[in-house]
Amino acid sequence: MKTAKIYIINLLDSSDRRLHMKKELKKLNIEYEFIDAVESKLLTQSYIDNINKNRTHYKDLTINEIACALSHIKAMKKGIADLTELIVIMEDDIILSRKLSDVINFINLNSCDDEITTLGNVIFEKVDFFMEEKIDEIFSFYHAKNYENLLGTQAYALTLKTATKLTSYLDPITTVADDWNKIIQSSVVNKIRTVFPYPTQHVEFFSTIFPANKEDLPIRTKIKNFFYKNRIFPVYHLFLSYRRSIATKRHEANISINGKSINKIYHL
Repeated sequence: MKTAKIYIINLLDSSDRRLHMKKELKKLNIEYEFIDAVESKLLTQSYIDNINKNRTHYKDLTINEIACALSHIKAMKKGIADLTELIVIMEDDIILSRKLSDVINFINLNSCDDEITTLGNVIFEKVDFFMEEKIDEIFSFYHAKNYENLLGTQAYALTLKTATKLTSYLDPITTVADDWNKIIQSSVVNKIRTVFPYPTQHVEFFSTIFPANKEDLPIRTKIKNFFYKNRIFPVYHLFLSYRRSIATKRHEANISINGKSINKIYHL
């Protein structure tokens, strides 16, 4: 079997998220490594302006989108340097299925150099999928009939060769990291397939990146940030559960398979 390794993107000072991911990764039997995320506060305005001068994205990239793209490039380049044959990139705010090892092992045995496999998505508008191949009795590979509304980089797998092509495409940055539609149109890969039901789910943590001047935040946001930062029980846990339920309902409303609605989004 080809070598497989997970690379988790994590801000150096986000120790709570790192601890969360360490607990989640105990479910798996796969080697992993944390990659220090690029901090947006270190990016200069001239650097940001230069990227947006040459962008192909439909609008200017935000400082956080640029930092996110740089972090994903950094993680993939580490996988390339390690000569990892199946590189799995994860962000640090997800819940992992106990069956994810089986899924990754199947991808490892059946992966091609012209595809990317997403293990979760963020979907705000209608996406219709069709099934390509069964993995086991729970999971299957699916393709989106269109990629315009397929977003999210919380977890995905790609071969060493594909990672090399993707980093060359993304660096220098001209678009966001999860512009899967443009990645397909640019022939970086021939297809992007999705594992469904999703074997990962966002925890729905607050973003660890806040505006530079926190005094500008609305009072409601300041109150939520206080409860979040101090993890006040049970408000903190109820809030995360509520955010997950909202995201699940949004996905249920927007995801269909061969035109039919579904009621099982995740298998954890």
